[in-house]
Amino acid sequence: MGNKRAYLQAFCYLGAVSCAGLAFFTFESIWFGLVMVAMACIGFSGSLVFYDAFLVDIASADHHDRISARGYTMGYIGSVLLLVMNLLMVMNPAWFPGTVTFLGTTYGAVAARATFLTVAVWWAGFAQIAFRRLPARTPTPVVKDGVLWSGYTELRKVWMELRRTVRLKKFLLAFFRLQHGYSNCYVPRCEFRREGDQTGG
Repeated sequence: MGNKRAYLQAFCYLGAVSCAGLAFFTFESIWFGLVMVAMACIGFSGSLVFYDAFLVDIASADHHDRISARGYTMGYIGSVLLLVMNLLMVMNPAWFPGTVTFLGTTYGAVAARATFLTVAVWWAGFAQIAFRRLPARTPTPVVKDGVLWSGYTELRKVWMELRRTVRLKKFLLAFFRLQHGYSNCYVPRCEFRREGDQTGG
């Protein structure tokens, strides 16, 4: 696919705009909020597809692991910095006005709403670094056996590699167990919190 950057930009901006839209979510417009969440998820997942696809165009095979690890490390560092900033905003609502009126609608919880705007700006803003450096067009690979068969072949290669790599199997097992344990803790916590809110606890 020769126009990876255009697709990357489209998904990136879709996600950023959708995040910004969540700042204007209300209980009266619940469907609007649900659509914005869905579109933000599509933008995030779609942008990752083309973000990862650029690796073979910007680095040789012997540098793939190093470049990929560095990119994800920088991404996690940036997301943690934004998370800390957003937590400070939410924990200090006095920094913001009590309500804001926009297009005739008055919104409360301004601090929480502002976090969605910061995510949108952060996402789209830092993406400009990649957009300026990534090539606008990339060579289109020739698929001899068809897209479906080539995809199946690659999945089979991954499966065979997984069966041979003991460390990878252990990592995946630990990861899925961690996710399962996290879900078992998080879901009841949300339920207890909901019951506490209903009873005034």
